[in-house]
Amino acid sequence: MLSKKLILSLSLTVLCTACTGGGPKAEDEENIIGNKLEIISDLSGRTGGTSQMVAIFDDTTRKIHQFDLQAMAHKRSVDVLNPEAEHFVLYHEQGDYIVDLTLKHISVYDKNGAPQHNPVTFQGKPLSAAFRPDLGFMVIYDDLMSVSILKMNNEGQVVSSWVSGPILENDNSIVSGDINDAGQLVLALSDDSLAVVDLEQTLTDRKWTFVSMATPMNRMRWLAPVPGKPDQVLVRAQTRVALFDLNTQTVLSEMAIDPDEVRVRKYSRHLDPHIILNKEYRGKEATLIYVADNEVKSRAIFHTNSNFMLSRLSLADDSWTYVTVDREYPAWNNTLNEVRETRSLRRYGFSSMLAQQQKSLPDKARLKLAPDYVFALFPSELGYAVRYGVDSDEKRELKLFNLRLIKD
Repeated sequence: MLSKKLILSLSLTVLCTACTGGGPKAEDEENIIGNKLEIISDLSGRTGGTSQMVAIFDDTTRKIHQFDLQAMAHKRSVDVLNPEAEHFVLYHEQGDYIVDLTLKHISVYDKNGAPQHNPVTFQGKPLSAAFRPDLGFMVIYDDLMSVSILKMNNEGQVVSSWVSGPILENDNSIVSGDINDAGQLVLALSDDSLAVVDLEQTLTDRKWTFVSMATPMNRMRWLAPVPGKPDQVLVRAQTRVALFDLNTQTVLSEMAIDPDEVRVRKYSRHLDPHIILNKEYRGKEATLIYVADNEVKSRAIFHTNSNFMLSRLSLADDSWTYVTVDREYPAWNNTLNEVRETRSLRRYGFSSMLAQQQKSLPDKARLKLAPDYVFALFPSELGYAVRYGVDSDEKRELKLFNLRLIKD
């Protein structure tokens, strides 16, 4: 039998690991291109619109389901290659096509379910993607630092593609990046410069084609294009958050941060890019940094839980919505479904910070947030999904959609 001392030692080790440890955290959003991939497609467009279709890889059936959330109907199921593997899903509503990503594989399923398997070849596990189907481009970044660039038509057919390593030139490698509204891939590089990549020409030449520019920033870690302003990017560097103009190649506005005093709690590109940080010794006080009127601004926030699973800022709608976990998970500040219990949603009018909504979210379900509702897929062999209203008590259920998939 284990001694009491050994049991106590093991218990303390587990507790310390849970408190400090190996779970997802805000730093996982650094050093990637675009947004981290998820098992479920986005419901919020880059321009603030709401998709009424969602595609999700179902853990139970090991297939991809597509749901029409306006009619609350199951539209189709798609068989995938390597169903036993971990899968990530993207979806484009206008083209009605699904992108399925897994280790070493990508498949694109058109509106009729016809697949295009492996239009590009890579060796790693996909980590993130800059997905701009409205502009015809997708850039995938994997855990071996490979960068896959794809040009896609409106039906989801890949018309050209190219895969490269992370080195652009002179030993400078990619730190972070995303596609702006002009269809350019903006990259922060390891020598503290920025590169604006011409994706079309890069695919034609099959080599990086870009304009580089020096910056006064040191150790850039994350950047996000400003919606509607393709010449502007919000950049988080070691000691500052800056708004950089790609046209004039100057810093328009910046805010100093002390890396020894503050910790980033959340990076977000939903919908207006913003960063949430706080001081380690002030757990209920945070600062939200964002861009408005060509300026980096900040908002002090008090009485907050330090766990931000999702954060969505819409200056046009004057709203800030976030999902938190109502338990002490200090390391869990990544995606909405990393922890599937005690989650709650809170919404504020951003200009006044007047609380507009607070509601508990269902346990166990995989969730996705749209501007006005939450989609929840529950782990059910028969199939069970619910659409919950954000600002109402709406609850629309969909049941038994797996029934026809169950084999005798």
